[in-house]
Amino acid sequence: MPLVVSMPVGGVILVALWLLLGPTALTAFAGVMHGYLAYDVLHYYIHKRPMRSRIGMYLRRHHLQHHYAAPERNFGVSTPFWDFVFRTTR
Repeated sequence: MPLVVSMPVGGVILVALWLLLGPTALTAFAGVMHGYLAYDVLHYYIHKRPMRSRIGMYLRRHHLQHHYAAPERNFGVSTPFWDFVFRTTR
């Protein structure tokens, strides 16, 4: 996601966390941003780089099915867990 979008969204998340958690919001925000960054990097690699590990190939196949075989299914990028929970796997 471009910075022009992710920075304001991050600001809203930080304010919401601050209202909920007070000063500990900065720690929670760091965790949220770390998770988002990991997700974003993995998503980039799934689309642009070869995945050589068994897990990487599985995640790539799972996610690309969402784009090319069944756009209404397989939303998971970093894990198919939520696809199993919400029954959106193929």
